[in-house]
Amino acid sequence: MKNRAPQLCLDHLVIVASDLQQGVDYVEQQLGVDVPPGGQHPKMGTHNHLLALGSDIYLEVIAIDPSAPPPAQPRWFNLDQLSDASSSYSPFLSTWVVNTPNLVQSLAALPKFCGVATPMQRDQLHWDIALPMNGEMPMSGAFPSVIEWPTDTHPAGRMHNAGCQLQQLTVHHPKANEIKQALEPYFADPRVTIEQGDFALQAVIRTSAGPRHL
Repeated sequence: MKNRAPQLCLDHLVIVASDLQQGVDYVEQQLGVDVPPGGQHPKMGTHNHLLALGSDIYLEVIAIDPSAPPPAQPRWFNLDQLSDASSSYSPFLSTWVVNTPNLVQSLAALPKFCGVATPMQRDQLHWDIALPMNGEMPMSGAFPSVIEWPTDTHPAGRMHNAGCQLQQLTVHHPKANEIKQALEPYFADPRVTIEQGDFALQAVIRTSAGPRHL
């Protein structure tokens, strides 16, 4: 019998980069809009830029912060492993994140590889996110990370709105059926499609100049 858990909602997409400015340049070139600064994550030694893709979904560009001391634990979103494999790599869409009103209940119902609830902070903003202890992403990023915001007001509503909206996210993975079966009781969004194939994430963003791809 499935554990009872709240419904999950699409929260944000994550672009990783070996250098934050390179990641921002990539997104601005693809979408034709500015991507304003976000802030620093002291616990993870990372920093980001953020762009609203609607009132309750956003795009995050994230990279290791060279000015921050190394964290006591592996950095999230596989950033340490990517850095070890290559000192410089092209920015890419690495994973997606869903939110829940109760992270503990959601993690009890989802696969164990989602990780453990971890408190995070950026400036005055606080949240909890599920993180595998080794810093890797669930199923290489094909399975979403899970986040819980402490209020009913989604942070995307306070981000720069350049008129961009997510039109479609397609997740390709060899174990697509396993992903769908694990998410099906708790998540349904017509913008998200999970398909069989080699691992890849593809997003179509609606802009004032027409659809653009990440």
